[in-house]
Amino acid sequence: MCYYFFVDAEGTAERVYGFLQQCELFSTLDERVLRSIAGQYPWHVREHSGGALLAQPGDAVSHLIGIARGSVAAELVEPGGSVVLIESLNAGAVAAGPLLFASQPVLPVQLRALEQSVVVKLDRASFLRLLASNAGILENVLRESADKIAFLAEKLRLAQFSSLTEKAARWFLRQANLQNREDAPTLPVTLPCTQEMLANLFGVTRPALSRCLGRMERDGLLRRHARREYLVYPSRLKRAIKG
Repeated sequence: MCYYFFVDAEGTAERVYGFLQQCELFSTLDERVLRSIAGQYPWHVREHSGGALLAQPGDAVSHLIGIARGSVAAELVEPGGSVVLIESLNAGAVAAGPLLFASQPVLPVQLRALEQSVVVKLDRASFLRLLASNAGILENVLRESADKIAFLAEKLRLAQFSSLTEKAARWFLRQANLQNREDAPTLPVTLPCTQEMLANLFGVTRPALSRCLGRMERDGLLRRHARREYLVYPSRLKRAIKG
């Protein structure tokens, strides 16, 4: 079931402004500019009940789609009918942003509301006008597209490994090598993303990732040092990978 609501222009602008405040694409802009974008462009606001389909595979991508409230799942529907979660999108996220400028802008996945959610949309032509008028937003869009490509490439690389522990060990070992110039028995690793994004990278839920990291800490493979920083033991990680 899915339903929409329509509000006056001021109400729409406030909901869009709330989304813009949370969205990484607009993080470099101040309040005055955000309110101007929310009020001067033809945004549309829709509310979807939990479980509702927002879009299906094969649908044309003609709008920038932002999650203003709630959460939305991007899911791959396989020929046999089974559904595979590709990504969970929370408030402030953009769904299929890079696809808006593809030569064939068609969704490869379905978008489904995981809970009561509010979605804001801006048509492609208006979004292009916005990008042309603000180099900061354009740079953020290009960076997000590049990060998405790198994320998917890493996800494909890790997909060949069967166990979650092996995926996590290989990922932490690679990050330790990228983030540190020297070899040492213990190396710091700062998470470049949230744990939810890391769980998506590994193809698991966040609780499953938390349990895995807890086991790795008990096994002495790593140690949590700060909110987004771990101390890892490269030699132990290598032994864990070899089994």
